[in-house]
Amino acid sequence: MSANCVLILAAGLSKRFGDNKLLQYFKGRRLVEYSLETAIVADVGDVFVVTSRGVNFGSYYDHLVTKVLNPSPEEGISSSISAGISRINRSHDSCIIMLADQPFVPASHIRSLYQKAMREKVGIVYTKCEKRFGNPAYFQSKYFQFMQSMTGDSGAKSVISDNFHDSRYVDIGDCRYLLDIDDPEDLRNAEKIYDSLFPRGFL
Repeated sequence: MSANCVLILAAGLSKRFGDNKLLQYFKGRRLVEYSLETAIVADVGDVFVVTSRGVNFGSYYDHLVTKVLNPSPEEGISSSISAGISRINRSHDSCIIMLADQPFVPASHIRSLYQKAMREKVGIVYTKCEKRFGNPAYFQSKYFQFMQSMTGDSGAKSVISDNFHDSRYVDIGDCRYLLDIDDPEDLRNAEKIYDSLFPRGFL
């Protein structure tokens, strides 16, 4: 079996939120813990978290993940991807990239991305919902070198756009699972939809 991993991008500067959004409490736990738990429960490989200097999540899950430092988070999301890929490049054949500010993505969806990649033998499997596509997404190592060289805020979506011929998708079904927490209003909206998405609790 190939060595897969999950790479969670958690080094953003939270400019629109006004404070580190991933450290905010939501339903009794810090926001970042939702993506950490999702990646661990999905059980599709080692879990790596890209963070910025001086950030301490203080999470129950800290001992179950490997932290990777992004020394230049101000350079955009591509700097986090580059830092993460550089860390896993020689030890893993593929990875699933997740965004830490998308707390509602189910572990079952992460497993579906990986299973589809294994079943269909393609280099990329991305998430789709209506007209949206992108993360979370699976990438084979043949894309790692390019991903390390990206700059700015292009992110993994540009890799998908350039390689649709080698891609498949998994439809997540309900776009609310892909809610991004960018500002306090998004967090308030999350409160409104959480119970309908997770009537029995998260995961």
